[in-house]
Amino acid sequence: MTHNIKEKKNISIRSRLITAFIIFTLIVLLLLWLFEIVFMNDIYRSLKLRSIERCANAADSFVSVDHSPDELDAKISELSRKYGMCISVYEITDAGKYKSGALIVDKHVNTLCFIHNLRNSEWINRLYTSAKENGGEIKDEISLSALFGNNSSTDSGNNVVLVRITEQKGNELLMIFNSELVPMTATVQTIRVQLMFLSIALVVVAVVLALTLANRISLPIRKMSMEAEKLAIGNYDVKFDGSGCRETATLSDTLNGAASELSKLDKMQKDLIANVSHDLRTPLTLIEGYTEAMRDLPGEATAENLQIVI
Repeated sequence: MTHNIKEKKNISIRSRLITAFIIFTLIVLLLLWLFEIVFMNDIYRSLKLRSIERCANAADSFVSVDHSPDELDAKISELSRKYGMCISVYEITDAGKYKSGALIVDKHVNTLCFIHNLRNSEWINRLYTSAKENGGEIKDEISLSALFGNNSSTDSGNNVVLVRITEQKGNELLMIFNSELVPMTATVQTIRVQLMFLSIALVVVAVVLALTLANRISLPIRKMSMEAEKLAIGNYDVKFDGSGCRETATLSDTLNGAASELSKLDKMQKDLIANVSHDLRTPLTLIEGYTEAMRDLPGEATAENLQIVI
């Protein structure tokens, strides 16, 4: 009864490995679903924000130094292509007013961006004033459908707009960066279908791999356990085979050495008993002979014979 209770409490290595693989697979699938489906939009938006900030920093470090118009145009074009966003740079006159032709550089990768057709001085003044009030920079999301109306040609999601004020040779420059936030609905649906098939494939692979590894690791241990049961009942003619991995091989070598030493010890014990038995046989035979003579023969129960027995 006690043995059965112990068997129920102890879980086999095979079961533990299979369970561990399944749990690991489920965790991986959960993380995939979370990052690829649940948090897809948040991650995408975060990357866009980081990208527009890096582009703004690169442009700011270049624009703040005096460069020729051609060099400035080439650099802004390079940043626009590298980060995939629209960039406009305006020169500011006094009191936040913009003179005619104040647009210095204007590079676009998307014709539907917020700043593509931004020529309205009211909008520019509003952006400049907001940036000035917020320490020289603002960052916001703007809905194209709200600006251009709800129609299929312009309803392409939101735009992330970053406005920054910098200086060049004492003149204030207004830099506007625009990055499109593409709707991720279709992408998420595609990824969801892919993840469904991937989840099934991963579960199948995990179960097969777990069974294979579990059998490969547990089989030598089960064989050594059977040999250990024979050793426990005194059968020293056993052979432990732990081939498969280093740990089981080391264990099998140790058990084989222990079995060999136990066999030698058993032989020594038997030899000792045989030698002691042989050494005791002569005096016991002599004692037996005298005591039988003292019992069976008249006159032999003498003090001399008793002394010999003693």
